[in-house]
Amino acid sequence: MRYEFTNNWFGNVDEKIWTQLLPQINPEKMLETGCFEGRATTHLVEKSVWSDQCEIFCVDTWDGGLENKIRGVNMSKVEERFEHNVALAQKQRTDAPKVNKLKGLSHQLLPRLLADGHENSFDFIYVDGSHQSPDVLIDAVLSFLLCKTGGVIGFDDYSWFDPAYEVKDIVNCPKLAIDSFINVYFRKIDIIRTPNAQM
Repeated sequence: MRYEFTNNWFGNVDEKIWTQLLPQINPEKMLETGCFEGRATTHLVEKSVWSDQCEIFCVDTWDGGLENKIRGVNMSKVEERFEHNVALAQKQRTDAPKVNKLKGLSHQLLPRLLADGHENSFDFIYVDGSHQSPDVLIDAVLSFLLCKTGGVIGFDDYSWFDPAYEVKDIVNCPKLAIDSFINVYFRKIDIIRTPNAQM
């Protein structure tokens, strides 16, 4: 069996950066918002070799964002590919991380994680869900509360803009939210800059 990916958004540069970064922090507890077909998730499953206690929480609606709706993406097939890809990655390791699939809106599920006692407990959080600035800002603030002191929060698509939108609107891309989060929390965070669209 093979992975079933229809895109390469999590490309070679992203993989190279994660391959360098993750062993420096050895994350045991990880959270990903916006999982799509599971490309980043499978990378985490494959590379999390520093502990046999690793656990990944995957949050997604599998309804697709506005850009997926514009393009007519079949999101039920995307969800099927996510499940196939993650199962295949786990099958390749006897000590594979546990993957918790949480289906729903991040602004509802992340507070539930906080209420269930996960505050200040994640070593690594990857924010790659909705690209709308208000949604990204909510994900960022909730992720900060869920992340351990000394943990890492990664944001994808910092400079992303989808040409499918008729008008270039700053609210339709993550940059405004990420900049706002950084400005508000600048005394509590250190920034790791990367040579790609992640931060």
